[in-house]
Amino acid sequence: METYFGDISGSLLYKYMDRGKTISYLQDPEILLRYGGELESRCIWDRCCCTLYDNNEPYCYSCWDSREQHKSDSNLDELRKTQHKMTISRDAYDNDIHPWIDEYHCHFEPCLEDLFYEWSEYTVVVSGDYAIPCGPNAHLLGQYILFRQIQYFFENTDREECLIFAYQHPIPK
Repeated sequence: METYFGDISGSLLYKYMDRGKTISYLQDPEILLRYGGELESRCIWDRCCCTLYDNNEPYCYSCWDSREQHKSDSNLDELRKTQHKMTISRDAYDNDIHPWIDEYHCHFEPCLEDLFYEWSEYTVVVSGDYAIPCGPNAHLLGQYILFRQIQYFFENTDREECLIFAYQHPIPK
């Protein structure tokens, strides 16, 4: 499952109901670019997180003696992954994300039951359940939850930036 961590943490994979079918939606880390965020992506090796400079390398030569050893330690077929470093400034939140939350709040709050945000080991986490379906905007549920975590972060800190990391397997082509 694709997760994010840093100042906020959670899953980028969301499920919702649409016409009786469960739909899985993987939130794209690039969503934050549309709302004033910054995104740095780099290719790294699984397990050791060394930067990958050549896509033709079969494994991390610095940390393993063979592809089989690297594969055995990582337990994955694809040994490379993309690391995303996402940064949202307080200004970007105020100008772009907060108005979006205000616009969609009335659509999602009725279907979010017992959803709350809290601090855990210096990270804002979201927990609870949401009722499904959430209406015609259900595909935006993941974005709404992510943005509400960012909102909680800025409302409860005096920091000027919210920093989020995510890993993605395999490398997109």
